[in-house]
Amino acid sequence: MESIGKIIVKLRQCAGVTQEKLGQALGVTTQAVSRWECGGTPDASLLPAIADFFHVSIDELFGREAKQAGKSLEAQITSAVASCAQESRFDRAFQLCRSVRNGLLSEYVNQSLDVLGDDYGDKLGGVEVYSANMTDWGVAWSKMMENDHSFFLMPEPEKGFGSVLAQPEEYERLFALLGKPGCSAVLIYLYGNNHQKSPGFSAQWVSEGVGLPIEQTRGILEGLTEAELMSCQKVRVSREEEIEIYSLKQSMDMSVLLLLLNARYCIHCPTAFAPLWDERSKPILARSDWNGDANGAKMGTSGVLGRDPR
Repeated sequence: MESIGKIIVKLRQCAGVTQEKLGQALGVTTQAVSRWECGGTPDASLLPAIADFFHVSIDELFGREAKQAGKSLEAQITSAVASCAQESRFDRAFQLCRSVRNGLLSEYVNQSLDVLGDDYGDKLGGVEVYSANMTDWGVAWSKMMENDHSFFLMPEPEKGFGSVLAQPEEYERLFALLGKPGCSAVLIYLYGNNHQKSPGFSAQWVSEGVGLPIEQTRGILEGLTEAELMSCQKVRVSREEEIEIYSLKQSMDMSVLLLLLNARYCIHCPTAFAPLWDERSKPILARSDWNGDANGAKMGTSGVLGRDPR
């Protein structure tokens, strides 16, 4: 059976936290954490706090995993997340995503992964640090900032990433709409004020909130309606007058969030990676049902912290 110190090492590395950060959370020094990991034993009064920090049971700290016997890895992961308090589940899930990322990269840069926590970019003075793993079987990407971390993973579709894209003209229509002056400000204002759950709003209300002329605002809202990002219905307010009432589609919440976040990565192109591993032998948007040769030159680059040479 492993010592509690070795188990704390594994849990800490899995969670992507340093000895210093663990010590701060528990109210002990970095030296105390180091002593545990070198063979010492934490004070018994600290065991509940250590178990809570890593979202495990005290039994698991001592290597007793009888409750998990017979469970598949998938069932154990489900249990690990579901057993957390509601407000902690996303943090726990991200820790597990980080472990997945480390597993994908382990054969290339295993030694570096143990020292790179989710606050690595903060330690470098606020540099936005990412990790990327691009292969012919899929891609994985994560951002490593303490208060701004994310994880993306996508296996390569059978016919390539290019086969699941929309048509070029559809992108052109969307980008042309978003490129209209004021459109992004309107989107951010509406989704930033929780109005997707309101019964509706008028162009005048949006105009006053964003600070745009009423006609410009109305044109943006009409364009968003044509793109089916929102809906519009006319409401009669008197015998002589009716106005347009707009409403957001709640099903678009996540789409708008992902659109704006991913656009930000294009606006501010990532340059710092820890690590960057690219061993794809074909273009990122290649698709097998295109005519001609979709394969590019073989390339492979890696580094603990490097600048993207492209």
